[in-house]
Amino acid sequence: MRPISRALRAAAFAAVLLANASDASSGARAPASSEKPAAEPTARNWSVPPDFEALRAEFAARADFAELCEAERPLTAAFEALQSARWSDLLALTGKWTEQCPVDIEAHTLRAVALGESGRAADAEAHEMWARGLFEAVLATGNGKTPETAYRVIAEFEEYAMLRLFRYAPERQAIAPNGVDAMTVLADGEAQVIYFEPATHSAAHVAKLDGRRANR
Repeated sequence: MRPISRALRAAAFAAVLLANASDASSGARAPASSEKPAAEPTARNWSVPPDFEALRAEFAARADFAELCEAERPLTAAFEALQSARWSDLLALTGKWTEQCPVDIEAHTLRAVALGESGRAADAEAHEMWARGLFEAVLATGNGKTPETAYRVIAEFEEYAMLRLFRYAPERQAIAPNGVDAMTVLADGEAQVIYFEPATHSAAHVAKLDGRRANR
C-alpha cells in the first residue's frame, strides 16, 4: 500500500497548489502538531470495499444528493488545514464529510493524508482504498477523449476531483451541444480537452447548464 499512499498524498498536495495558484506565498508548511487525536466514532466500516459503481449510482439517484454532497463541501477549509499541517482539524472535517458523502473522492484522499500523518496507518489505507476505488469507477466509464467517450460523473465536483488526481490544471470549461462538459486543461504544458458527462441529467444540472449558456 505504500506506493498508493505516496501517490494519493502527492495528488492531495497537488490539489492544494492548484487551489492556491494565485497565492504568492512561499508555500512553506507549518510544523505538524504532536497531538494524537482519538479515533472518531463511525457508522461505516471503511476497511470493507463496496461496489463503488453501484454506490455512486445510488447516491446520484438520491433526492437529497445535492444537500448531502454538494451544498457545503468543506474543501477550502480542508485544503487550508492540509497546507498548515493541522491534522486534527483535517480529521474533524473529513470525518463528518466522508460519513455524509462517502462517494466524494477528495474527502477520502484528504482523510487518508491526515490519518497517515496522525500515525493511523490502517485507517489511512482504508481511505486510500476508497479513494482509489471511486477514482477507478469513474475511469471505467470512458476515456474522456471525445464527447461520445466522456467520463460519466455524478456531480461537477467529481470532474474537478478527477482533474486534480490527473495533475491537470483546469483552464476553462465549456458545454458541448449534448450537455457534456468540455474541460480544457494543461497537461505537460500543453492544452487538451477532457470530456465529462453527468450520469444523471437532473433538473438541477439542466438549470445549471442553462445558466452557463445565458452568461456566455
